Order: sequence, then structure tokens, then C-alpha cells
Amino acid sequence: MHWFFLKLLLLFKTVLLRTDITGEIMMKKILSCALLLSLAGVVLAEDWQTIYENASNEYNGKRYEDAYDFFKQSVEEASTPQQKYKSYLHCAYSAYALGKYSESQRYASRAISVKGISDDQKTRAYYYKLVARYRLDKKDNAEAMAEIISKNKPFSGSLLGASMYFSSYNWYLKKDYKKALKLSDVGIELSKPYTTYYYLNTVQQIRCLRKLNKFNEAFKLAEETDLKKWPGRYLGELYYEIGYCCFLNEERQEYPDKRDYTRALKFFKMSVNAHEDDCRKAKSIYFAGLSHKKMKKYKEAKTSFDLILDMADSPERYKYRAQFHIADIYFILKNYKKASTEFSKVPGMECVTVYWKSRALLMEGESYKELGNKKASQNAFSQAAGLEGAPIWVIKEAKKNI
Repeated sequence: MHWFFLKLLLLFKTVLLRTDITGEIMMKKILSCALLLSLAGVVLAEDWQTIYENASNEYNGKRYEDAYDFFKQSVEEASTPQQKYKSYLHCAYSAYALGKYSESQRYASRAISVKGISDDQKTRAYYYKLVARYRLDKKDNAEAMAEIISKNKPFSGSLLGASMYFSSYNWYLKKDYKKALKLSDVGIELSKPYTTYYYLNTVQQIRCLRKLNKFNEAFKLAEETDLKKWPGRYLGELYYEIGYCCFLNEERQEYPDKRDYTRALKFFKMSVNAHEDDCRKAKSIYFAGLSHKKMKKYKEAKTSFDLILDMADSPERYKYRAQFHIADIYFILKNYKKASTEFSKVPGMECVTVYWKSRALLMEGESYKELGNKKASQNAFSQAAGLEGAPIWVIKEAKKNI
């Protein structure tokens, strides 16, 4: 029996024992006790909330043992479907955090069985049941989840679509693009159409197809997707990926003179127009500039690269690359003095990598060499050759000129 009832009964007993058995006084005491009893239901309802909040505080503080005990107490006090669901689900969370996967799975099952909860809530509970199940079986979590969901699909909701997207992206970062593609396929099926993770899984599919050099499949997927309802952010990402596929497809052409980046430029421009913030526009602007440069449209290329440098929110990785290509355009146009000046800016730029720093030093040396400035060229070549972590080909080329 709950501690509140114990205290209430003790109080009731005390009142009766300490009261003279007279009509008026006895009636007042009985009425007082009746009033206390009538309030019990309200206090009990508040008591679930108190225990649940205490449990949540423990959980947020990563004191999972205490949190688990409190959440199990809250189960006993829960009186509504929502209270029962929350208590069961958070028992599952706590048990999972403690590595008690069998118990986590059991509480997740109880959360699913609560009547009167939404499909989205069932989805969330089912997700944790799957996670606990495959932790228990010591299988690969993402892959195993993909297999069971693709076969059964007991629920469809945003959380499952999200889990597939993040699992896919995890394998993408590990460069297992086939597995990443498989997970994003499942993610699209599990996501409601025209929701965040429907868009993200679709973009992820094209990204994986690009990495697998399956450009025609990527083009087909984009053509078959209804883009009318897509928000600008995700549409911009989709156009960028298609543009990048077009760009790489041209790079595969055996003869450079036959490469045509017009189609890539079209999608990069569409991506820029779809995006609302400069940060997301930057990569499309950068590859548009690179496409122009490869087509020997140097004025247009430089305009794109200058734009990246002028954008306040442009990521640093595109800024130092843009600066390198601006300098390279001057070198191609045989303006070696300007080229040497522009190349010298790259090594000191924020977040510049060794790869781009070494290339800039090498080309700075080449620029000074063309100008007949032996001392300056030797200095640049020496720096490039002595840069730790520089590509071997850069080091070899620099040493030839020292």
C-alpha cells in the first residue's frame, strides 16, 4: 500500500483515539477525516507526476539505477493510458542504459500494449523493443533492424524512418555504400511521404548511388520523384547531388575535350536557387565554379569563387579551395605575378588542410619560377617538400625544383 494511505490511516486513527466521544466533537472529526479522504484521489494523481519527475531528473543526470527504481514505482501509481505508457517506456530506456536488454524489451512490449495511445507512440516503443532485441542477440543493430522491419513493417512512422537514415549515414561514413543504400531504401518505405526523413532518405539514396558510380540509377530516381511538395532545403540538397552526379559522370569521359558540364551547371544553379541560406548554397556555387573552370570559362568561374569568399556563412573548406582556384586561374592565364600573390594566401587560411596547403606552396613556387625569381621559388618549393603529411607527388615535384 502506498505511503500516503499509510500516513492517512495513522492520522485517522490518531484523531479517533484522541477525541472525546461526544456527538458534536465526534462529528467534526469525522468530517475532517472524510475531507482528507476525499482529497486522496487528487494527491495520488499528483503523486505519479512527482515520482515520474524525480525519475526523469535521475535519468537526465545519468543515475540510471535510481531512475529505473523510480520509473518502476511510477508504473504502480499510473492510472491513465498516457501515464502507463510513459512509465513503461522510460523503464525500457533505463533498463537499456543499464545493459538490461531483456528487461528493456519486456517494458517496451508493455508500452506497445497500452490501449489508447497514438501510432507514433507505438512506433517509438517498437523501435526500442527492436534495439533491445538486437542488443540482446549481439547482432549488428542497424542491419538487423533493417532486415526485420523490411520483412514485417509492423508500424510506419517518423522515428523508424529517422533510425534508418542515421544508420545509413553511419555506414556511409564507414564507406560501406551498399549497406548504406540498403538502409536508406528501407528508410524511405518507413517514412511518411513528404516528411523530413522521407526527404533525407531519398537524398541519401542518391548520395550512395553516386558513391557507387551508379549515375544512371541516380538520375532515374530523381526523375521518378515528385518534387513539387519538397521544401527548399531538401530540394536544394537533391539538386546538388544530381548536379554532382552529372559532374562526376563527365569526369569519367576518356577525352577531356569532350567533357560537357552544362547539365551539371544546370542542377548546381537550381540548388543555389532552392536553398535559403548561404552555408548550404556554398558547395553548389563551388562546383559551379569548378565546372566553369573545366569548360575554360574562367571569368564565370572566378565570379563563383569570389562569391564564396564574400559569403559570411560559407564553410571554410570551400573558402580555401576557392582561393586556390582563383590563383590557378591567374596561373593558367599566365598572370604569374598575380598568381603568386593569390597562391600565397592559401597556406594561412583558417582550417586549410595539408593537401591544399602543399598544393598552394608548390604552385606558388611554379609562379615565382615563371617570373624568374629563383630565391622566392626555392623557398616555396622547400616549404612544400618539408610539409609533414603532404601528398607524395607534391613532395617529389617540389624536390625536383630545389
